[in-house]
Amino acid sequence: HCLLRIFYNNFCLLICSFISMSWTWTVIAVTAPTRDSAIAFQAELLIRQKKGIINRETSIITVDDPRPRIGSGSATFNALFIVSELLSSKAGFKITSTDVFQTARVLILHAGRLYPFTSCGRAFSTLPLKNR
Repeated sequence: HCLLRIFYNNFCLLICSFISMSWTWTVIAVTAPTRDSAIAFQAELLIRQKKGIINRETSIITVDDPRPRIGSGSATFNALFIVSELLSSKAGFKITSTDVFQTARVLILHAGRLYPFTSCGRAFSTLPLKNR
């Protein structure tokens, strides 16, 4: 159990450092199991963007899963579709184009299911950190 907790904490730290790397993401998309959780995730990401953890140039979107069953692939497809619409619009295309992915850095995170003891699920749980 302790080893699993250490692995989980290290994984969360890896994700946090991955998001805030020195180069800029074009889009960060987070999939959520419900519309309400997508709204909460959006608020959390915007707070991190205002604090400078996420670059201000990065577009942030949260997408609720159109199908209730985890593992269907619909959340990933939905996120990719919405990201392509956003990037196509910004690039001046009148229709959605996959060409926009040639130069874009897109991060899609799947938040997974919600748990009763965390307000925004595991993706935004507070973890203790030691100062280095």
